Amino acid sequence: MNKRTLNHIILPVLAVALGILLVRLASGVLVILGMWLVFLTVLLSAKYLMPTIFMERYRFVSEKISTLALVLSSVFVTMLAIEGILWAIAKYDSHEKVAASTAAAAIVMPEEWKERPAQVPGATRANYWLNKLHIYNSDGFRHIGDYVRDDSKRRIVVVGDSLTYGVGVAAEDAYPAVLEGILRRKLNTQLVVYNLGVPGRQSEDIVHIAEKWVPVLKPEIVIYGICQNDFLPSLMPQYENNMRWEFPLPRFIKKPLETKTRAGNLFADRYNRLLMSLGIRNDFYTDILRDIGNYQERFARDLYRLNALVTKETGRPVTAMVLDQFPGEPHTTSDRITRLAERLAREADMDVVPTDDYYRKYAGSGVQLYVNHWEGHPNEKAHRIFAEMIAEHLVSHTVLRNKSE
Repeated sequence: MNKRTLNHIILPVLAVALGILLVRLASGVLVILGMWLVFLTVLLSAKYLMPTIFMERYRFVSEKISTLALVLSSVFVTMLAIEGILWAIAKYDSHEKVAASTAAAAIVMPEEWKERPAQVPGATRANYWLNKLHIYNSDGFRHIGDYVRDDSKRRIVVVGDSLTYGVGVAAEDAYPAVLEGILRRKLNTQLVVYNLGVPGRQSEDIVHIAEKWVPVLKPEIVIYGICQNDFLPSLMPQYENNMRWEFPLPRFIKKPLETKTRAGNLFADRYNRLLMSLGIRNDFYTDILRDIGNYQERFARDLYRLNALVTKETGRPVTAMVLDQFPGEPHTTSDRITRLAERLAREADMDVVPTDDYYRKYAGSGVQLYVNHWEGHPNEKAHRIFAEMIAEHLVSHTVLRNKSE
């Protein structure tokens, strides 16, 4: 084997090895460069390692390889340009501390918004998400250690899932905390609201939480912040996407692009959203409605159990409100699920906070009530609205009165 042939073997092998190393260990632009290096090396090696004596026979193939190499190079150059633009936007966002609703933030997530672990003394676990601290105790509550009943204050317990917990916003901006401040001012009294919201929990799980903590905390009022996905079975994820029409790329190519580059992640996200909007893939509402009959029966049983427990412990029914950060127009899927949840809560003899005015005001209004494109939970404005609606209902219906009256 002559030196020239040896170089045509060793150099490509080294180039491919370097490219694979970049894809596996690096991120962003380097991942794209690594993939480009691997593909280009393989294609050019296939072309130049063809024996000269057969060049006439393989001229057609050689030309096709050159064309493919040129096309792939154009694709990778485009991806590099997009990745560079997204990187620049992220850097700008980081320096300027842009708000969650800006157009730039809808394109690429700033680095400091990404989830990262945190160490908080006394917390079972903690992390930052969207630059907001999220702490969890052993029950999953947003609290350090167990709750301890404060007999010197009037007590309210709020149960629910991630919307009640306050995923995506600071603890003080979650509606239970906002509600506490509003009621203290309205009633001019010492009062504490215990937030027993746990992300990922459905109605069955919430009953178990209430069974454990309502007898311990002995509140005057128990509030249930109903989420539309509470119809789903215990601990079932919010929705299971069927992932139809996956983009036709091998997994070893697609996964690094989606997880390690902004350009690939952006494309995958927009592609998924497009297919969900066309009804090709499952979305949140599709997952709930596909077995709504069975879900409805179980949900209704859970509401009865919860209300029976709370009525026994407090002497009054649960105050329930459906929380919806995507208020749809009347008769849309969102509205139908809310109306069904409210009807079942009333049939279980719960005290339901009506949402008719909320939907009339915000459905189709263009007011953003979710955090941002990257986080679909209620934002600070929505939490404030929920708290004000609940407080108004409790006070105006004399559910919670000033004890001096």
